[in-house]
Order: sequence, then structure tokens, then C-alpha cells
Amino acid sequence: MLKHKNMSKQILPDFIVRQDVVQSKIEEAKAMMESANNHLAALKKEDIPTQLDVLNHILKNDEAFKEWLDKAEKSYIGKLGFLPREERERVHQSFVDVMNRTATARNGLQGFIFNRNGYKVEQDLDGKLYFDIQKIESEATEQAKRYFTDEDKEYFSHLQDVVEAYHKLQSFEKAHDYVPFSGNSESFMRHLKAGFSPYWFTISWEVGKMSKQGKQMLEELGNE
Repeated sequence: MLKHKNMSKQILPDFIVRQDVVQSKIEEAKAMMESANNHLAALKKEDIPTQLDVLNHILKNDEAFKEWLDKAEKSYIGKLGFLPREERERVHQSFVDVMNRTATARNGLQGFIFNRNGYKVEQDLDGKLYFDIQKIESEATEQAKRYFTDEDKEYFSHLQDVVEAYHKLQSFEKAHDYVPFSGNSESFMRHLKAGFSPYWFTISWEVGKMSKQGKQMLEELGNE
């Protein structure tokens, strides 16, 4: 006789951590870091200073960057002495072009430095900007915790009882050659909700012993 295989009953813990939520936060932070450092590289190509303390000052908004750029232009022209008007206009236009060329990079870095989802921006020795990923993971883990009450645990225990009873029924059907009624999910759930009666047992073709032919057909279907 086939015996029901004992299944260890699961117990609902005090809490679980949604690891998918944690990983999503980490990947989001890494993507922000990668994008920010791409923008940083664009500023470096223009010989714009990229130290974090300078960026905090000149990237507050477009006005702050224009003010810094205007001072740089005046400083550059002041060192040259006399300049013909045409050359002065050419120099001025080159600084305007820098303003326009760096718009995308500046906007991207503004979002990273000043709207950083509460993360602290730091800079390594190579000049790259980064977040403390370990801290983000720790904070995300706390945010992703789902705590369970004693009532939740009791409810989960009842669900486990249902699972155990279901597997016992399946084992009994197989061991005693009964029609695998428990495998007919739609009909099984319908009758499970309504309840069973001795009368139903005598008229339903879905329950009862299988003939040898029926058992053989079921085994053949399972082997296909």
C-alpha cells in the first residue's frame, strides 16, 4: 500500500524580505551611477572641472553654470589683452557653444547630484561619482520587509493543513485505484466549496474505483 509522503509543515516567520524589491533598488542606483559618470565624462571633454564640491556649486541650475562660464570667459579674455572685435565675438561664441553642448550632461548630473532619491553622492580617487551600495541595500532591505501578525501565522497554518489534506487525498486515490478526482481542478474546487454527500458519491462518474481499462488508459496518457 502506498503511504502518504509526509511533508514538513511550513511555518510563517515573523517577516520576509522581498529580494526582488531590494535588487530593483540596487540596479536602479547602479544605473543612475553609470549614467551620471557618462555625463561627467562629457564635461571632462570640455575641460570643465568635475570635482564634486565644484559641481555642487556650478550645477545648481543653468544660471549658476552660466555665471561660472561668464567669469571664465572674462578671465580668459583679460589675460589676452587687446583683441579685435571679431576675435572677441568668436571667443564669446565658443563659450556659448560650450553652454549649449553641455546642456544634456548638466541636466543629467543635476538630477543625480540634487535629486538623488535620498542617496548621498560621493566621489572616488579616480573622480567617479558613486552611491554607497551597501547602505542602499541595507535601507532597501528594511523597506522590503513584510511583517506577519499572529493572525497571519494562524491563517497560514490553516492553508498548510489544506495542502496536507489535498496530498493525502491524491495519495489515497493513487494507492486504491480511484479516479484521480483531485486532479480535476475545476470540478474538484466546485464540489469542495459546495461540500460532498454520500448521494453525490453514488451518481458522479468523477469518483470511485477505476476499471482496469480506465487505469491503463490513464497510465498511457501519463506516459505520452
